Amino acid sequence: MSRKVHHSCFGLIKAKLKSRKETIVLDKFIPTTKLCPKCGSLKKDLCLGDRTYICECGYEEDRDVHAARNMLHIWHLAKHFVPPEQWEFKLADWKKF
Repeated sequence: MSRKVHHSCFGLIKAKLKSRKETIVLDKFIPTTKLCPKCGSLKKDLCLGDRTYICECGYEEDRDVHAARNMLHIWHLAKHFVPPEQWEFKLADWKKF
């Protein structure tokens, strides 16, 4: 029962956010956790247990902070280069950047 409530609450929040014209929705398959913002490489061997993102180029940051920064970077790109009617990003769209 609590699982249904949990999902319905998030569904309502997501619907409310999507109704706002300035909201950008990222597909869950966009690798925000695996992408290095410094060199652009994808770290394919990153596990859920890895709490720190460490890239071969020397970039290192907390995994969650790192993913949030990548999401903000994608938002910044979208705000400046993508028309608002296309602000629901799928993995294929992300690869265009």
